[in-house]
Amino acid sequence: MGFSFDQYFTSGGAVNWQAVKDLTYEWKFVLTCAALYVAVVKLFNQSRPRPAARFTKTAAFRYFCFVHNLALSLYSGWTFLSAVPIIHRQFWRSDLQPIQRICSADQAVFHAGLGRLTYIFYLSKFYEVLDTAIILAKGKRSPLLQTYHHAGAMITMFAGGKYSATPIWLFVVFNSWVHFWMYLYYASATLKLPFPRLLKQSLTTMQITQFLVGGSSAAAFFFLKPEDASECLPNFGARLATGLCLAYLTPLTWLFVQFFINEYKRPKTDAKRAVKSAEQAVNSSLKARK
Repeated sequence: MGFSFDQYFTSGGAVNWQAVKDLTYEWKFVLTCAALYVAVVKLFNQSRPRPAARFTKTAAFRYFCFVHNLALSLYSGWTFLSAVPIIHRQFWRSDLQPIQRICSADQAVFHAGLGRLTYIFYLSKFYEVLDTAIILAKGKRSPLLQTYHHAGAMITMFAGGKYSATPIWLFVVFNSWVHFWMYLYYASATLKLPFPRLLKQSLTTMQITQFLVGGSSAAAFFFLKPEDASECLPNFGARLATGLCLAYLTPLTWLFVQFFINEYKRPKTDAKRAVKSAEQAVNSSLKARK
C-alpha cells in the first residue's frame, strides 16, 4: 500500500493533528530527519570554505536573522514560564510522598500540561535547524558541536516525549531558560550591539551548567524508588529515553567544554605568544642594527 496524505486530513479538509502527532512520534520519522540533516550538513561542509551567498549581505537577511532569533527567544521564554508552574504544582502535591512527587510515575505531570509543552518543544528542534542553514549560507562550515547538538536534540526530545519520561522536564525547563537568553543575545548581535566578552562567556557557562546539573539529576531517576516499590522509570520506554539523554549529554558537554577553552582561553594564550614573538622580532632587529 502506497503512502497517502489523506490520513492527515479530515473529511472536511481540516488537518488531522492527531495523525500528524502520531507520525512525528515514530522512530522512522525522527531518525530519517536527523540522518538527512547530518548528511546535508556534511555535503555542504565538504564544499567549504566558499564565499557567502549574496543575499546574506542584504538588510532583508539581517532582518530575517533578527526575527528568527527573537522568535526563538520569546518561544523559549514562554515554554519556561509555562513549564515551571506545572512542575511546581507537582512537587507540592499533598497526596504524595516527596519521592513520589519527584518521580511522577503516574505521569500526572504530563497530563497537567507538560506533555503538550514537551511535544511543541520537540518540534521546535526541527525549526532550530535554520541556525545551521544561516551558518552555511554565510559560507562557513557547520562545526561538529552544531551538527551533533541539533541532531541529538531531535532524537532525545522525541524519546522523552514519546515515552513520557519524567526526567524530560529537566530538559524542557533548563534548555528553554538557557535558550531564552542565548537567542536574545543572538537577536541583539544581529543589530551589531557591542557585548562584553564576559557576557558571551557566561552564556557558554550556562550551557555547560545545564548539562551537568540536568544530566546528573536525570541519572538519579535510575536509582530513586518510591515507598510503594514502583520505579521512577516504570517502563522500558522511559528508561530508554533517559538513557539516550545521558548518552547524548556526555559527549555534548565535552564538546562545549572544548569550545569554551578554544573560544575564551586559548585566544588569550595566543595573544601573549603573538606579543612575545613581536618583542623578539623587535629585539632581533635592534641587535642586527648594532
